[in-house]
Amino acid sequence: MILIQHMQADERHQKRVEEVTNGNHQVKLVKNISEVIDRSQIEILFTYGKEFKLETFKEMTSLKWIQLSSTGFDHLPKEYIQEKGITVTTAKGAHAEPIAEYAFSTMLYFSRKIDRFQELQKKKNWNRLDFPTELAGSTLVVMGMGYIGKEIARKARAFDMHTIGINRTGDVSEFFNETFRIEQLEEILPKADYLILTLPLTSQTYHLIGQKQLHLLKPTAVVINIGRGELMDESAAIEVLQAHRIRGMAMDVFHQEPLPEDSPLWHTEGLLLTPHMAAMTNRFLDRSIDRLIKNYQHYINGEKMIDVANFSKEY
Repeated sequence: MILIQHMQADERHQKRVEEVTNGNHQVKLVKNISEVIDRSQIEILFTYGKEFKLETFKEMTSLKWIQLSSTGFDHLPKEYIQEKGITVTTAKGAHAEPIAEYAFSTMLYFSRKIDRFQELQKKKNWNRLDFPTELAGSTLVVMGMGYIGKEIARKARAFDMHTIGINRTGDVSEFFNETFRIEQLEEILPKADYLILTLPLTSQTYHLIGQKQLHLLKPTAVVINIGRGELMDESAAIEVLQAHRIRGMAMDVFHQEPLPEDSPLWHTEGLLLTPHMAAMTNRFLDRSIDRLIKNYQHYINGEKMIDVANFSKEY
């Protein structure tokens, strides 16, 4: 059985998958895993998967392959999945375009001072002295030079921005004006007008951006986290924003999701907060199902699938 478990999936997505299976697999569509009583029949699972517990996976005794609709897989019980030899494939790269658009919407939000003009509107204050800034000529530092980082850098060319990429190796990469190793981060941070985090969560990237790193930024700098919430020390972010140490920050990802109602982040001035929606557009599920269909064809033919999760690298 192929189980499509996704809140946004509908019969149209189920039908697309059924067409490619040619009757080789039954395709079942559910909103919640609790709707499946006999989970031992699930061979292929399509899901975001964050709400799944280890016990749920243990009930899927026939499970051979998980296709995620997400880029990261840090939310899965990795040790169990490796032990059972279950293949995990991700949607890495599938959502690069909408996430890059999100990045530019937040940069424009701050550069055009939309937050301040909204406040002026509430006060009916016709103030034309608080001039916006321009993206053109500014320096964009992108931490993580995978599909998403490259798409952001590609789009930055249209805005005449200077792009600096940071990754493990510092290797030259298309669309970036300069590239540096992650060990050189602290010498690069003072140059950033915009700092974007697109890195995966690993043991090396946890709280990579904390108080020390944030204090190296210009007072006019903007930080955007579209990677994983744990890349950022949230306490340090709150402190820096409350002190007006930087221009602002956009967060789409958090340590705990959904963000608790008592989190101080909800009320932190200078923070643009979105509920993990950077990739979520009207085309999100179609792109994810495209990936499932491509990989299913490889799966049936015994070929190597696209974007198999590398557990040793943690991404």
